[in-house]
Amino acid sequence: MAPEIRANLTERLEEYAANYELGDIVYPSFTKSLDSQGAISASDIVYGCNALLQRGAGWENANDEASRDASWFDAFDALDK
Repeated sequence: MAPEIRANLTERLEEYAANYELGDIVYPSFTKSLDSQGAISASDIVYGCNALLQRGAGWENANDEASRDASWFDAFDALDK
């Protein structure tokens, strides 16, 4: 992303969020540097693990304990990467 866009991104998001009633679209977080590969934010990890956990909670698997267990261990393993 271009540095000039990145510098104004937070202000622009807050400005447009009000127009669409999005509320707290910008919130504080922290990042982890991944060597030369870039960085990942804590909120990205939370959303990713949440998606892995919910994957086994779909309508067809709502009562499938094995599916819920597999989702739990996938999310737990994702934290180690």
